[in-house]
Amino acid sequence: MKNNMIYYDTHAHYGFSYRKTSFYENRHEILKLAYENGIQKVVNVGIDMPSNYAMLKDFTKEPWVRIAIGEHPNCVGTEEDPGFRDHEKDEQIRTLCNNPQVCAIKTGLDYSKGKENRIRQKKRFR
Repeated sequence: MKNNMIYYDTHAHYGFSYRKTSFYENRHEILKLAYENGIQKVVNVGIDMPSNYAMLKDFTKEPWVRIAIGEHPNCVGTEEDPGFRDHEKDEQIRTLCNNPQVCAIKTGLDYSKGKENRIRQKKRFR
């Protein structure tokens, strides 16, 4: 019996260049192997603006890789992101959505880091 299933990896993180691991160094080969073994689409999820831009630049040669741009809630309120409603960043996200590789905007709340982080997230995402 032939398997007619279509397999998607719906939440991957292949593009974090700040994590210089052997996985990162081999990410394109790993993606190629996944594709050759039946994974027809991969949604690579960004966590902040630098990772969003990096993934859009880095994964142009893998047409089966799509990008979910966005902000991970635990990245809000860091030194790089003060954690307030940022209309400039919102506009950057809207502009990135014009890229045909972008398939989704990823955001949400994550209350696992305590009350202070919760407050920053609510300020950013309201």
